[in-house]
Amino acid sequence: MNIFLLFFYGAIPHVQSNDTLINVQAIWRHGARDFYYCNWGCDKNNIPDGDAQILTPAGMRQQYVLGKWLRQRYIIDTQLLSPQFNENEIYIESTDYNRTIMSAYSNLQGMYPEGSELPNVTEDKLLPPNSGSKSPSIGNYALPNKIQLIPIHTKEEEQDYALSIYCQTTGSTVKQNKQTELYQAINSANQTQELFQKFNAELGLVGEQQVNDIIELAKWRDTFTCNRYNGDQLPPKLTAKTLFFMDEIALLSFSLRQFQNWEQSKLYSTPYLKQVIENFDNFINGKSKVRYRGSSSHDSTMLGIISWFKFDKRLMLS
Repeated sequence: MNIFLLFFYGAIPHVQSNDTLINVQAIWRHGARDFYYCNWGCDKNNIPDGDAQILTPAGMRQQYVLGKWLRQRYIIDTQLLSPQFNENEIYIESTDYNRTIMSAYSNLQGMYPEGSELPNVTEDKLLPPNSGSKSPSIGNYALPNKIQLIPIHTKEEEQDYALSIYCQTTGSTVKQNKQTELYQAINSANQTQELFQKFNAELGLVGEQQVNDIIELAKWRDTFTCNRYNGDQLPPKLTAKTLFFMDEIALLSFSLRQFQNWEQSKLYSTPYLKQVIENFDNFINGKSKVRYRGSSSHDSTMLGIISWFKFDKRLMLS
């Protein structure tokens, strides 16, 4: 479960061929989460209500490490940002999902691991008015372990066109894309059919249980990815070779599902890219002091942007 990370830079050309970094907009995919589809190894009668696909401890660690990397790059090496959190320099946004909000908080714990010390005031100024309130033994910091809290900004999904890439036509787009010649050709190709046969045989799926569609296969792959990153078991007869080919076809199926042509890529990616340009313009024109904007998002957000730029996945991991 790779965490895609994409940067947009603003720089001032320097006379001696070096550039001065003045602004960064980073967007990442949330860390490892719980299963999304209850298709293997889960109890359909015991599925949590609400946003069940929360960030797991593995996902928290992934984002924390990513935050430390961002700290090294933008606070220590380039000194774009102050060592301590400054609300005028940084703005963090997230889609309105538990896993992306938790990812943003975990990321920021790595980026800003130490909060500020308390002001020089009497102890009574640090306590709520409740009777019997006592000051905790946590030293001269506001919170235990020197934690620094940083605000995360969100919007309701129906209003979040940039990060959630919300669109009422998504359902009809997917249905339409599954009927195209390209989709049908890939789905019926000999290699794809062989993969379906091996997968069904290894999992013992028969009759209507059998998988014969790449988008459906990607849903099973999603579950197995969650299992791999969270220490859960995989089907005992599922081979590494079959799992490898499932991984290979997953991103392809996502692109065929939602970003099959230029118009679709533009539809889903334009709101975020427009936001990026507006943020750069506001900074250059002195309307904003924010130097770093971080966005906690999803596979769909990242793949929409990748498809618009026609990036290769390997570039995202460099």
